[in-house]
Amino acid sequence: MKKGFDRLRGVAAASAMGLGLIGAGSVRAASTALPIANLTRGSAIWKTIQNQSPLFSGTFSTIVTDTTLFTSQRFSHFAGSSLTAFAIADVSASGFAEAFNNALHLAVNGVLFVNPDTSVDLTGDTVSSDTRILADVDTEIQYYFHPVRPVVRAMYSFKNNSSSEISIKALIAGALSSASNTTIQQTSIDSSAPVIADDQDLWRVSNDQTNLGTNSSTVPAITLTRFGTGASIIPISVLTLGDGSFNTGGPGNFGERYDITIAAGETARILVFAEINKTIAEATSCAVDFASLDAAFTAGMLTGLSFTEVNEVVNYGALGSITAPATTCVKIENAVPTDPGDTTPPDEDEETGALNLTALTTLLGLLTLVRVGRNKKA
Repeated sequence: MKKGFDRLRGVAAASAMGLGLIGAGSVRAASTALPIANLTRGSAIWKTIQNQSPLFSGTFSTIVTDTTLFTSQRFSHFAGSSLTAFAIADVSASGFAEAFNNALHLAVNGVLFVNPDTSVDLTGDTVSSDTRILADVDTEIQYYFHPVRPVVRAMYSFKNNSSSEISIKALIAGALSSASNTTIQQTSIDSSAPVIADDQDLWRVSNDQTNLGTNSSTVPAITLTRFGTGASIIPISVLTLGDGSFNTGGPGNFGERYDITIAAGETARILVFAEINKTIAEATSCAVDFASLDAAFTAGMLTGLSFTEVNEVVNYGALGSITAPATTCVKIENAVPTDPGDTTPPDEDEETGALNLTALTTLLGLLTLVRVGRNKKA
């Protein structure tokens, strides 16, 4: 029974934090010039969002023409040079100097996404690119920066405006700051040492060393998600974190390729989350919030998205189709010690986390609508 109460408590939190989900989702503000510097949210400072982020870190001693990675178009990297595109250059959080080294780029059928002009839209906690046509689909990137936790939610959108079905290969890629000693410390299915990466990993936690601390010279643990429970599309890791053989300086590089078929007139979306943590244990406990759309909703990670947008995500199962566990995430900087002098037992509402009937009925009805919409589309 307690698990059910914990679930209600989580949903109550979501109804307080995440019911921005009911809104239009794509409301836009006046344009903001690129680059965007020092966007501060909670303990994170998202230092630079720009159009000139190198795709990968490190120097390239030979020409790389990996058609598996970039599909039909050959990208040639020479020593000391790299391609640039729209991405997040770096972030500092929780006492760490840097966690990204240009990350969360997008390439479609081998063509990198570059914002078409020198400005994007900044609405509250959300940065939205302009639309660019890649591989005959209208393509956009949106970064949502959580107001409390050092989390970025990247949403990649692909709209097929043609009268026929289109298949694309979408590459989500970039580099983390872990540099020469990057290793995967844990995944959703492997906590052994050494950890073996698998294409079935929902998420991976990596860092540059096993002993983490709060000193700014210490590399943090970084959680990077790939897909969620019930997904219809599972990515292929064409470049895995820790693979130092790709180039001479960047085992922090990663590349996830999603092969997607989009029906005429339809939109497909990919959701990816990244979070900065102080310890491997902290990262693992918080990763449960990204395992499914239900879990993300419960944790307030879908704020600002419409149900239509969420229903178009292909690398997660439908919202409301998978029971979300109660979050186990406890951030070190946010942990609240128990007052040993307080021996008063909680009242019934505090103990059960009960929702009022109206709120619960509304929430269940909305989740039912999502199921119906997804079933009709199928």
